[in-house]
Amino acid sequence: MEDAHFHIGILGTGLTESILAAALSKAGYKVVHIDENPHYGADEASLPLDELVKWIDDHCSDSTTSRFRGASRSSSIPPSPRQYAICLRPTIFPSLGPLIISLIQSGVSKYSTFRLLDQVAVYDSSGIFKNVPGSKEDIFKAKEIGLVEKRRLMRFLEFAADDFERSKELEGKHDMPFVQFIRQTFLLKDEIASTIAYSLAYCQTSTDPALPALKRLNVYLRSIGRYGPSPFLVGHYGGVGDIAQGFCRAAAVNGAVYILGRKILGLSQSSEKSDHAISTSTSRHTIELEDVPDTLTCDLLITSTSHIPSNPVLQTSHPSSIHSHPVDSAKAMARCILIFDRAFSSVVNNLLTEELLDGSNRSEENKERLGSAVLIFPPSTVPGDLRIMQQPHLSQGKKRSRRPKITIVYLSLPVNVSTSTESPEIVLAPYVDILCQYSSGFRGEITQPVFKAFYIEYPQCNLVIPKSELFPHLITAALPLFPLPDVADIAAINAKDVFYQAVGALHTINRESENDEGKVQQLWPPLPREEGNDEEAW
Repeated sequence: MEDAHFHIGILGTGLTESILAAALSKAGYKVVHIDENPHYGADEASLPLDELVKWIDDHCSDSTTSRFRGASRSSSIPPSPRQYAICLRPTIFPSLGPLIISLIQSGVSKYSTFRLLDQVAVYDSSGIFKNVPGSKEDIFKAKEIGLVEKRRLMRFLEFAADDFERSKELEGKHDMPFVQFIRQTFLLKDEIASTIAYSLAYCQTSTDPALPALKRLNVYLRSIGRYGPSPFLVGHYGGVGDIAQGFCRAAAVNGAVYILGRKILGLSQSSEKSDHAISTSTSRHTIELEDVPDTLTCDLLITSTSHIPSNPVLQTSHPSSIHSHPVDSAKAMARCILIFDRAFSSVVNNLLTEELLDGSNRSEENKERLGSAVLIFPPSTVPGDLRIMQQPHLSQGKKRSRRPKITIVYLSLPVNVSTSTESPEIVLAPYVDILCQYSSGFRGEITQPVFKAFYIEYPQCNLVIPKSELFPHLITAALPLFPLPDVADIAAINAKDVFYQAVGALHTINRESENDEGKVQQLWPPLPREEGNDEEAW
């Protein structure tokens, strides 16, 4: 390596760190981006099936210090495992929000393809999925909602889509349970209030406070019609991991150096002056990597939260400066990945709504299988609260030959960390049984998945460094396990915050001239016209 000194070293290629690397490299800083994993995306990656199996075997253990525990999986792997793109962090993306802004303004949107989420449905106590109306037209067409109830519902949705934080309706009720707020303030029935809370505002329990839920609902309502009738987008090839790789690609185009799959052997701080041409500052950090002959140095080190507890080198680097920051650690996430060797979504399409079960006519065009759907089990229907994201498997090859229809189903269930002692396979068994029944359409033999994997993901503690020691080392905040639509936007917000901290830190470290102060004024500089994508066309 000709020049092994960098302005910034970033450890971890999760979505937050990848956005940050792209922004800093575009701003003109020399960046080295390192991940001990052999793939982009860290623990949010999108992996082929054979790599997923290896990831489960390598990362999941029963140790109380492990972030991923209680893993079990099928012993056999379906054919052509490299043709799968399986998400470690399945999510959906609001059509309006910080992530979409970053994708467009950075030009990274051209590296990924997206489609609209086709359907959101709620499972009820009668044992069927009911379609959730996605627009005003859908609400007025819904036969099960009375005229008075429709008017109350429209009044509530207009309230949620407006500037509600200073409204009289919400005054003194910020912390009131959201379901209770809907019932008392807008006189909506229990079933409608529950549907709004769990399928539009993505609440986890009936006690979730009103203000955060209303903010999520506001994003949902503003996103409708942005790119089509659905407020959400899903990635064609792997979601969060694919987007993280796109930002890494943008960083590499702007000069960032990438080193994957190399263990960190040594990490130290130096107070000696640097003779490198980049700056006259001291060389703050030295990084030694396995099978990399050059010793890397950087002025500023940025690490993901996951590197702190898992890497003993980092644990001892700043023993007095790293402190745990309280997070919502009461809930872990029981996860399951199922692969069916049939077009599961076509069955959902034919059994999803009461109208279809009643035998209503449906055109052949509408009978085609759905591309993606979110199926929700509220707490009152099956024990616990469940989010299911279903996404079809899409071939990443260039061949146009028709492949067998395959469906990948992701199940996510928040579980109590202190009381949950059962394995994730036992906890999720009732939901797997329901999905297997629907996969056969309740007609004939129940279809079993050709592959399944279970594990529990525990939350990470956010770590902060006192302000007096902030400059040599920054730590990106851990992403939450839920709600489902918030993950990617929170990553974009976190990346923006750390970006400006890093710029300020480097300015202080390098003691740049007053003429250079404020040189970096925005996260994404304007793209050349031929390089950028038209926002509306995208």
